[in-house]
Amino acid sequence: MTPARTAVEIRHLRYFLAVSDELHFRRAAERLHIAQPPLSQAIRKLESELGVRLLERTSRVVSVTPAGAVFAELARKVLAQFEVAVAEARRAGGATALRIASLPHLPIKLLLSFLDALSDHNLASRPHVTHLPSLEQVRRLRAGELELGVFHDPGEIEGLEREPLSPGEPLAAFLPEGHPLAERSILGPEDFRDEVLIVSREVTPALHDRWLRLIEQAGYRFRSTHDAGGRDGRDVILAVAEGLGTGLEPCSLAEVAGAGGHVVRRRIDPPIRMPDTVVAWRADPPPQLQTVLDDVRTVARRLRDGDSRSEGD
Repeated sequence: MTPARTAVEIRHLRYFLAVSDELHFRRAAERLHIAQPPLSQAIRKLESELGVRLLERTSRVVSVTPAGAVFAELARKVLAQFEVAVAEARRAGGATALRIASLPHLPIKLLLSFLDALSDHNLASRPHVTHLPSLEQVRRLRAGELELGVFHDPGEIEGLEREPLSPGEPLAAFLPEGHPLAERSILGPEDFRDEVLIVSREVTPALHDRWLRLIEQAGYRFRSTHDAGGRDGRDVILAVAEGLGTGLEPCSLAEVAGAGGHVVRRRIDPPIRMPDTVVAWRADPPPQLQTVLDDVRTVARRLRDGDSRSEGD
């Protein structure tokens, strides 16, 4: 007896991964440039085809089930291989195809400006951008599975070249709702002496070390640290929401994490910025990409110069 075929499409994988990354249907729909109802319908169809629930939904929270976590890990690999096949076919046919990855919480305005600049310079048609943590981007860049990665600068990376794209984002303090410090609008070093700092060591180790040095150099000290694990800053926000400590993360993470009502964000003084956001690529790219990458460096410098002038206004 022939087993029934499962009618799962590549778009279903992209849709599910966007929701599992964002843990929010509206933001996932905005990221995919589609309306929210078709996205919800596609996820329900995917779950029906698989016969398992991938996401738990309540009026306030979206979470990934154990089955969803397994599916997400394997779906990323399938989608990555599919994108490799598409890019190689286009390249063989003489078309320019840039496979680009970005941090999930990168401000959308910066990413769109970069993609628009690439298109304006005829370097690529609007590509599909994969959202990945920095460690996975580095691995795929080295393996030749990506042409460009966009992440916070960890310093020198063996086998990769990088170009600053934008000044680093300001950090903010993230506190559990109801925390005594949440009553203040601005927090300083002395406020954190008895607090636990939530960290995530599964980012690029060099970036983790740079982030800690920036905090210490600004005079901030904590009683201890707690490792939230996970792959990006949203796991830090979740740990904060659970009351495990406080976080110092990029300001934009408040919108991405969707933790309103559970976590509050406060300014810190003296201020701290993340390292620059950079665009990176293999140090030994295929010859046919060298000219394109030279132009990518020029695009990045122009965007960076524009940001620097804006900050000086």
